Amino acid sequence: MHRYTKGQSSLSSGLEYMFDDLIFNSTKGARLNARKAVIVFSENQLDVDQKIYWDNLSNQLGVEIVFIGVQKQTGAQSLRVTGILSLMYMENVNTLKEIGKLLGTEIPPQCQTGKVVYDHCRRRCKCVNGKLVNCCRVRTQFTEMTEEERARYIQVIKTASTNPLFKKRYEAFLTVHKTIFRTGIHQATFFLPWHRWYILQYENLLREIDCSITVPYWESAEEANDALASDMWITGDHGFGGNGTGSSSCVQDGPFRAEVWSVIESAGGGCLTRNFNGRFPDCITVMEALLEFSNVSSFEDFEYFLHREFHDAVHCVIGGQMCTDNSASAPEFFLHHGFVDKLWSDWQRQSKEHTKNEHFTSQTVMMPATNHLPKDLLNVREQPGCVCVQYRDPGDEIYQTLLAFSKKQIEDLPRVQLPPYPARARKLFDVTEKDIQQMEKIRSFLQPVNVLREEELTGQDRILGFKKEDLAKEWARGM
Repeated sequence: MHRYTKGQSSLSSGLEYMFDDLIFNSTKGARLNARKAVIVFSENQLDVDQKIYWDNLSNQLGVEIVFIGVQKQTGAQSLRVTGILSLMYMENVNTLKEIGKLLGTEIPPQCQTGKVVYDHCRRRCKCVNGKLVNCCRVRTQFTEMTEEERARYIQVIKTASTNPLFKKRYEAFLTVHKTIFRTGIHQATFFLPWHRWYILQYENLLREIDCSITVPYWESAEEANDALASDMWITGDHGFGGNGTGSSSCVQDGPFRAEVWSVIESAGGGCLTRNFNGRFPDCITVMEALLEFSNVSSFEDFEYFLHREFHDAVHCVIGGQMCTDNSASAPEFFLHHGFVDKLWSDWQRQSKEHTKNEHFTSQTVMMPATNHLPKDLLNVREQPGCVCVQYRDPGDEIYQTLLAFSKKQIEDLPRVQLPPYPARARKLFDVTEKDIQQMEKIRSFLQPVNVLREEELTGQDRILGFKKEDLAKEWARGM
């Protein structure tokens, strides 16, 4: 019997200690060929994410895990889910405590009310009356994650795409995007909520492998003038690899390089391709769009900018698979859409009317390949399956500085002009002449008042599309 009560997030840490230092450690007397079981006592019930986590842990390690918790209804009940995880609930917490005493241990101390803690699946929770509530998955800017976190995320993708336990579902799920590419998911009616749903389903699949994983986002607007310069594309095991090479545009370095990884069969089953070319709206323009189209009545203009001017352009600046109807087969697809979803979430946070926008609440047709109306995906904190998600803002100096500026300060910052809409994107996304006219209207609000020429920029300024010193000067004036 081992007692482990070190803090509210002790369940996963305690199990790691149990597995690493005790039941698989022959120096501590563990019999390597013996059948192994762990009994866990908790005053809580397991939610969906937790069941997935414990079940996968049971299967991966070949250890039977019996979870005994409290359920406030008459009579105890036992439920066996897939794998070798057993769940048992009893009605009275005092019974649970008595069992603990008989076994010579005790229930871990309850969390402190008012504290913010992270559970074993790395969800951010609040502690209320000794219980973890309002638990949210936290999605983070990829290049601000630690190297270990980045490598872990990439490895989970590789597991999902190659392990027979997940590969079939992984391929079928990514193929959905291609199958219904031209059924409305890239039109204003469904574009934002459908892709929010798609990110969620992808994340759910990855969390079956590792429940601490969330889909990060790539804050690409800070590298808009030279996207390939981003730390996103480094070639180690914590990056996505670089540009494609040769006539095939195959990626030849990084964890998704040609000799070690292939795209899904419906996308041809060959190498991952990229062909970086051009630029897209920079982070000043993105921030200005959030301010210029901040009113509820301006949603369609905001959606047009986010959808057409930004989303479409990034796809085809990366090029390769990302600029085809097989784009979901590229692992960077979900990081790009994560940032698009974050920007929509930023706009929605302004008010309830922004969140429950009439543009979507009035829709009465189910979104393609789902059982959901657009209005089911409007609140990022209340997604299907009772999933709460929150996006952590980038912590870098540029983002935080722009966040503090007024609309007038943003407008006056010198920067390069908006790039033209990519011709390849126009063909891929069936953009009409009417769409182009609407984009020109949107662009007229967002073109810089003070224009910089690209040849004036060097170093990081060339990547940003503006001079970092101009931010510092504006900050000083504002202070």
